[in-house]
Amino acid sequence: MIKFDVSTQRLGLQRVTNQHWDELKRILQDEELMHFSVKGVKTDQEVLHYIKQSQSDEEEGDGQYTLYSLETGEFIGIAGYFSFLYEEAKELEINYRILRSHWRRGYATEVAIFLADQAFERLGKQRVFAIVDQRNLASKRVLEKAGFECEGKFQYHGRATFLYQKKL
Repeated sequence: MIKFDVSTQRLGLQRVTNQHWDELKRILQDEELMHFSVKGVKTDQEVLHYIKQSQSDEEEGDGQYTLYSLETGEFIGIAGYFSFLYEEAKELEINYRILRSHWRRGYATEVAIFLADQAFERLGKQRVFAIVDQRNLASKRVLEKAGFECEGKFQYHGRATFLYQKKL
């Protein structure tokens, strides 16, 4: 039986640790999943850095989770928070990546809603953001279903993106 740190209706979430190495590599080294990522596919060294950064971010309330189906216990993806500067203030950005075999089941929307709610309730945020490559139509739909509103175009690490926001 897998122990989860938190859960949604259908997902169990665990804070990222070194024990998630294989799962993280499945996501972060998948070319199709990382296609819209600003930094692209990660090397083994970058996956290790991702783990360490997630653990460091967790101490500040940010961080990443691995996602599992509560029904089957199967690993299905990762999600969490990144910090970024917006209008000279430190803000929270949600992120999610779901294995292709689990697309179109509503998991991304479910975890996006959960992360926004946790940012408001647990972390005391008044707003939370998501940054989406302008070509990523599926992710735009996920955010709109989760109650995020598009604030407009946003240049992020030299890439044309849309900035989405959800307010308390």
